[in-house]
Amino acid sequence: MSQTSQPEALSKGYRFGLDPEVVFEVEGELFGIPRSQLMTSELFCDMLESPHIGDSNEGTVENPIVLDTISKVTLTQVMSFHRVLSCRRYDTVPNLSLQQWSDALHLASSWGFEQLRIFIIQNIDSLAQDPLSRIRMADECGIKEWLHPAYAKLCARKAPLTAEEGRILGIERYTALWRIREEDLKATAERSMWDGPKSPRAERAASSVDAVVIKCKSKCCQVPFELSSKEKALLTRIVKARELEVR
Repeated sequence: MSQTSQPEALSKGYRFGLDPEVVFEVEGELFGIPRSQLMTSELFCDMLESPHIGDSNEGTVENPIVLDTISKVTLTQVMSFHRVLSCRRYDTVPNLSLQQWSDALHLASSWGFEQLRIFIIQNIDSLAQDPLSRIRMADECGIKEWLHPAYAKLCARKAPLTAEEGRILGIERYTALWRIREEDLKATAERSMWDGPKSPRAERAASSVDAVVIKCKSKCCQVPFELSSKEKALLTRIVKARELEVR
């Protein structure tokens, strides 16, 4: 690890930390995390137990561990992460924006803070209502149970999929969602043409679909993300699509 040449200047930025034992540096700012909390992280547990870390002065104000050399992180991400970590220590929930929660989740996932990651996901779930944002976070942080319900939201909405969404989703998922949307639109048009939206036959068909949805016990379908009856019906097609398989 690199030793700073200006410990006095950097120590003025040492504004974070609750009883810190290990000091880190990011973008010229210092922050500390108790060793006991670091040992719950897969990354830092291995690091602190490694014989290559250095002498006992490593991770101090005079010789901080420079995180920029370990992984790509920003001071903004670290501040959000540290707020969550500090509040979690005292069983409180910080008042953060969706972006701040997302930054904290990214670092908790990257650094292997599994329990903290679960805590963040539980609190961010009600904030992340945009399906594409949920898909992006699910891809980046491995929240597999968010994917299928978010796909259902995209399939059920009136607006078509955009080129930008295609770039984020990738060609396989984009084409699969496009196909499911088209199949649903076609089926809806045929029902309306022959039966009408309020006919007994149409109502029986809708009830039949709902019965199939209830049988779906996949973890991907059992999440606290509110779906309409139409979106729930689309889940039965989504879970069968090979391109949308959750790995």
